Amino acid sequence: MLGEFPVSHSQRIIGVSALAIAISAALTGCVSYQAQPVDLAASAGVIEARTVPAPPSGTLSYLSALDLALQRAPAVLQARAAYDSAVAAARTARVRPAMTLTLTAEYSRQADPNKPWLYGGALDVPLDRGRGARIDSADLAILKARYDLIEAVWATRTALRRALFDQAVAEQELAIADRQIAIREQRLAVFERRVALGEDARPVALTAATELSMSRQRRTSAAAALTQARAAIAAQLGVTVEALGGLRIETPTATPPAADAVPTLRRDAAIGRADVLKAVVDYDIAEQGLRTAVAGQYPQVTLSPGYTWERGITKLPFNLGLALPPVDLNRAAINEAEVKRAEAGTALEAAQAKVFAEVDAAASALAGADRQAARIEAEDRPLAARAKALTDRAVALGENDRTDALAAEASALDVDLSAVDVRRLQATALADFEAATRVLADPAERDRLAAAIPSPASGPETTR
Repeated sequence: MLGEFPVSHSQRIIGVSALAIAISAALTGCVSYQAQPVDLAASAGVIEARTVPAPPSGTLSYLSALDLALQRAPAVLQARAAYDSAVAAARTARVRPAMTLTLTAEYSRQADPNKPWLYGGALDVPLDRGRGARIDSADLAILKARYDLIEAVWATRTALRRALFDQAVAEQELAIADRQIAIREQRLAVFERRVALGEDARPVALTAATELSMSRQRRTSAAAALTQARAAIAAQLGVTVEALGGLRIETPTATPPAADAVPTLRRDAAIGRADVLKAVVDYDIAEQGLRTAVAGQYPQVTLSPGYTWERGITKLPFNLGLALPPVDLNRAAINEAEVKRAEAGTALEAAQAKVFAEVDAAASALAGADRQAARIEAEDRPLAARAKALTDRAVALGENDRTDALAAEASALDVDLSAVDVRRLQATALADFEAATRVLADPAERDRLAAAIPSPASGPETTR
C-alpha cells in the first residue's frame, strides 16, 4: 500500500464515468465479424469464365504468356496469399500482450453504515520478455514465405516452358507421322492389290500393315502428347483448355549452357537458390525456438498496479506476479529445441546436396541428348539419305519398284521422328537445368520474375 487519500463522492462519480467512457470508446473501435462462407460453384465459375486475350496477330508472345501465368497460376496465387498471411502475422507479433483489468466492488454496512461501499481495480501488465524472439520468428516466417513464393514462380515458369516445348515437339511429331502414314498407306495399297492378283504372298502385305499400324500408333501418342501439353499450358495460365481455343503461343528460345560453366553455376545455386535459403531460414527459426526455450527457464514477471476506494479511503496497492518455470527449469524444452536446431542443420545440408544432384542430373541429361542429336545428324540422317538415293536410282533403272522407294522414304521419316524424340529430351533437360541453376539468359524474363516477387523491405515495419 502506497498511500491513503480521502476522496469526495463527486470525484468518485467522475472517475467511474471516465472509466465507463474509456471502455465505451474501446468497444466502439472494435471490428465486427463478417462471415464469408465458401461458394464452390462461384469459385469454379470464376475459373471457367477466365479468358486469354488474343493478340491481333493470333499468336501470343512467350513473355505475355509468362505474365499471365505469374498473375493467374494457382501455385503462385497460393504462395502469394501465404506471404500476405505471414506479413499480417508479423504485424500481430509486434502487438504487445493484452493487459488484464480486474474491477471489484463490495457492500457492507457493518464496517461503516455511512460508507458501505468498497470499490477497487487492478491492472495486470505482463513484461513481454519474449517479444524480441517472437518478432524475429515472425520476420523469419515472412522471409520463408517469400522464398516459397520464389519457388512457386520458378516452378510456374519451368512448367510453362516445358509445356510449350512439349507442344512444339508434339506438333512436329504429328506432321512427320502424318506424312509417314500417307506413304505407308500407299505402300500397303500396292501390296494388297498384288496379293489379290497373286503376284505377292500375304506375309508381304501383313508386314506393310504392321508398319502402317506402328505409324498410326505413333501419331496417336503424338496427339495425346499435344493434348496434354495444351492442358498443362492452360493450367499454368489459370484457365480451362476450352478457353485457349485455337490460340497460338510462341515457343520460347533456349540457350544451352557452356560445359565449363556448369561447376560455377552448380556452386552458385547451392548457396543462392531459394529452397536452400529457405532451409537457412528454417535453421534460424529453430535457433529462435532455442532462444525462447532458454528464456523459459526464468520466471515470467507481471506488474499489477491497482486502485481501491475503501469506504472513504483511497488505497493504491501494487503487486508483483511471478509465473514460475517448470520443475525441470525447462530443461526438456531446451533439449527439444537443441534437437530441432540440429535437425534443421541436417535439412540444410540435404537441400544443398539436392541442388548438386539436380544440376548434375540435368547437365548429364542435356549432354546425353546433345550427343544423340549429333549422332543422328552425323550418322543416321546421312545413311537414310544415301539409302533413299540408292533406292530411287534403282527404281529409275528398273531394278526396284515403287514400293521400295516408298519404304526408303518412310525409313527416312523414322530418322526425323528419332530427331524429334531427341529434341524433346533436349528441351526437357534444358528446362530442368534452368530450374536447377536458376539462371536466365533473357533480361526481360528476369525482370518479369523479379517483379512477381515482393522485395524483402515490403514486410511489416521493423520497429520493435
